[in-house]
Amino acid sequence: MDSKNHSSWENDVNDLVKGIMASIDLTDIKKNINTTLKDLDVVIETQTNNVLNQTNNIKNQTNAIKNQLDHSARRVINRAEKQEIVPVSRKLPGNTASILAIIFGSIGTVTFTPLFLTLFILALTISGWDWALGISVGIFLPLLLISAGRLLHGIGVRGRISRFKGYLRLIRNRSFCKIRELADAMGKTEQFVIKDLKKMMNRRMFLEAHIDREQEYLILNHKTYDQYLLSEQQKQQRIEQESKETTPKSEIEQVIVKGRGYIRQMKAANEAIKGEEISQKLSRLELVTTKIFAYVEKNPEKLTEIRKFMDYYLPTTLKLINAYQEFDSHSFEGDTLVNAKAEIAQTLDTINIAFENLFDSLFEDAAMDISTDISVLQAVLAREGLTDSEFKAEMNKTLE
Repeated sequence: MDSKNHSSWENDVNDLVKGIMASIDLTDIKKNINTTLKDLDVVIETQTNNVLNQTNNIKNQTNAIKNQLDHSARRVINRAEKQEIVPVSRKLPGNTASILAIIFGSIGTVTFTPLFLTLFILALTISGWDWALGISVGIFLPLLLISAGRLLHGIGVRGRISRFKGYLRLIRNRSFCKIRELADAMGKTEQFVIKDLKKMMNRRMFLEAHIDREQEYLILNHKTYDQYLLSEQQKQQRIEQESKETTPKSEIEQVIVKGRGYIRQMKAANEAIKGEEISQKLSRLELVTTKIFAYVEKNPEKLTEIRKFMDYYLPTTLKLINAYQEFDSHSFEGDTLVNAKAEIAQTLDTINIAFENLFDSLFEDAAMDISTDISVLQAVLAREGLTDSEFKAEMNKTLE
C-alpha cells in the first residue's frame, strides 16, 4: 500500500510540474532574453566607444600639449641661439621717435612752407610790408628749417633701421659675414656699409659686433671676436718668429739677401719684357750680378769693394730696367718712347761692361798673390838648381 501511495504521489507531482510548465510561455521568455542581450550589447558597445573616444581625446590633447611645448621649447632655443650668435637690440633705438619726427616734421614742413613763401613774396612785392619780411624770416623760416630737419632726421633713422633689418636677413645667424657681401646685396659701397655698421654698433643695435682690423669682416659676437684676436695674435707671433729666423745675423748676410732681391727683380723684368735683344742684355746683367754676390759671399773681406755697387749702381740700374719695362708695356709707341728705350738699351751695354770689370777687379788681390807665389817658387827652384835651364846646364857638365 505504501508503494502504491508513493507511486500515486509521484504521478501527482509530475502532473503538477507539467501543468506549470505548460502554463509558462517559453517563446516570450526567449524573446525577452534575446532583446535584453541585444540591449546589453548596445549599451556595452556605446560605453566602449565613449571610453575609446575619451581616450583618443585625451591622447590628442596630450599630443597637442606636447607639440605646443616642443614648439615653445624650439622657439626658446632658437631665440637663445640667435641671441648668442647675433646679439641684437630687441628695442630698436629711434624706432618710435623717428616715426614721430617724420609725422611732425611733415606737418611742420607742409604748414610753414606756404606761410614763409607767401609772406616773403608779399614783403618783396608790396611796399610797406616790411613787417611781413621780418615775420617770414624771423619766425616761419626757422620753424620751417626745424621741421625739415626733423623730417630728414626721421627719414634717415627709418632708413638705418630698414638697412639694419636687411643686414640681419643677409647675415642669417652667422657668427661673421664679409662686408663685401653686405655691400653688394644692399647696393652700397664698402666704405658706406662700414660707416653704417659702426653707427649701428655705437647705437647698440648690434650688441656685440666688431669689425676686423682689415675692415673686411663683420664679426657678430664677443666669442667669435676673441677667437679672431687669438688667431691674429698667433699669426703675428708666427710672422715675428719667421722674421727672426730669416733675418740675417751678419752684415754680409744682409748684403747677400738684398743682392738676391735685386737679381729676382732683374729676372722678373726680363720675363716681362718682350724684345730678344734687350732680353739678352738683361740675362748677361743677371749673370754677372749673380757672380759678384756669389764671390763676395765666399769672400766676405771683399764687401767693402762693392759698397758703391750696392748703394748706387744696382738701384740706378733697376730704375732704368723698370722704366724700360713700363715703356715696353704700352701698345702705342711714339718717338719719345722709342728713343728712351733705345737709350736705356745702349746704357745697359755700358753697365754690363762696368759690372764685368768690377767682377774682374775682385780677383786682383788673388791674382797678385798667385803671381807672388809663382815668382817666389821660381826663385827657390832656380836657387836649388831645379829649373829647366839650370837642370840642362848641370847635365851638360856631367856629360863632359
